[in-house]
Amino acid sequence: MRKLGLAGAACAALAIAAPAREARASDEGAVIVTVIVIAAAVVGTDIAFTAYDGGHVVDGKEVETSWMIGHAIVMPPQAILGYVPMILAQTEKDEKAAQIYGTVFIPITAWANSLTAFSLWSLGSQTIDVRTRFGVSWLIGTNLTLTSGLAGSLWSEHHYAKPWLSIPTIALAGAELAGTSFAATKDTTHRGEWIGLAAWSGTMTTHGLISLIAWLADPHKSSSSETTEPTHYPTPFEPLDLPPKPSRHNQPLEVPNVAPTAIPNGASFVPGVSVFGRF
Repeated sequence: MRKLGLAGAACAALAIAAPAREARASDEGAVIVTVIVIAAAVVGTDIAFTAYDGGHVVDGKEVETSWMIGHAIVMPPQAILGYVPMILAQTEKDEKAAQIYGTVFIPITAWANSLTAFSLWSLGSQTIDVRTRFGVSWLIGTNLTLTSGLAGSLWSEHHYAKPWLSIPTIALAGAELAGTSFAATKDTTHRGEWIGLAAWSGTMTTHGLISLIAWLADPHKSSSSETTEPTHYPTPFEPLDLPPKPSRHNQPLEVPNVAPTAIPNGASFVPGVSVFGRF
């Protein structure tokens, strides 16, 4: 039994150590996988609430108060938690990682905000038709999500929204601007509310356009994952301190030597002198 206990402890230690080593080897991959798993778990709850609400709204029926209370309890914390990675992604230097965070959490946070708005609105007042209330709640939830992301970009390094946020903002808020402006011309009873929503959407559209233009014009935009190290060229060799070449002007002068010698003169020799040395 003791051996089995030791073996079990060893297996448990290996099971704990193996993921730790893998996480150290690929921290970025582990974070991405964790984000996707959490998002998938949250989406299941959102699908259940949305399917139930949609079934009632299509028939023009009000959703039960108990169900709306459940929305109001579960959805706001999800929406608040969704803001965190969106805002942090604005300060993330790795553009690829930021795009993943934004792509995952923009729709999830907007979904949670929309269900939150619908539940709180339904609990507070039911004077407006449930179908209109449900549709406008999605507009409000989307605007809240995009607004939080745009506000978070003010604390980023460049103080503008990255393309993963500015482009969806231009597309979604621009469509909302067109829809709410048209509704303001048709619905005279709630024209003030439609104008307020149109102003909100128009402000976000303008912010998204300015951010995208600033990003395109910024010469310093870069991704840490694509940043290349500056090229280091080898230091040129210093010239060698060689001695100067000998020349006639710097050669040492030797004292000439004079010695008697015999100089051949045809068939005989005559006395003479020879001089040798280096001058």
